[in-house]
Amino acid sequence: MISSGKAAELLKQDRGEFIRYASRLGISYVDLDEVELDRELEGARTLR
Repeated sequence: MISSGKAAELLKQDRGEFIRYASRLGISYVDLDEVELDRELEGARTLR
């Protein structure tokens, strides 16, 4: 597995372009299970 930044570099795109491109191909940028997503959302809530 490589980072989105490295993938973008290899395709000579900026990172945002690569993420949009991958999305059009059905490749999720974020791949979290339900527990991980809950943890991330709770962490974001505590930052407010």
